[in-house]
Amino acid sequence: MENRRSKLRGPGCGPQRLIIVILFILCTALARAQTTRALHITSPANGAQVEGRLVMVQFELMPGISVNGIPKFRLQLDRQPPVLTSDNEYILNWLSPGWHTVTVWLLDANGTPIYGVQDQVQFNVEPYGP
Repeated sequence: MENRRSKLRGPGCGPQRLIIVILFILCTALARAQTTRALHITSPANGAQVEGRLVMVQFELMPGISVNGIPKFRLQLDRQPPVLTSDNEYILNWLSPGWHTVTVWLLDANGTPIYGVQDQVQFNVEPYGP
């Protein structure tokens, strides 16, 4: 009886191995999602120093990414309420000096962000004169 149990608990079996396999799958999927940039903010560049109170955010779907109909996007500056747009650019106005974060998501037909299809950049608005 004892011999049978030891065979069932032999090397390569058990909860530790299962946890390792699950972690490997999750890490692989995360790495793949991070390297597959389906949506890309082209302007401003991440870390950019910008002048003035207006900043044009431009973004694009990468080649090979297709959607049914006209793509819709959700754009959010810092913690402000998001805006919805079907254009590939949006003008942010009356920005205060300092660092800002803008995030863009691709939306599905129901207006829900599609997991993993987003991009985010940070930029600094330099102080402006009177």
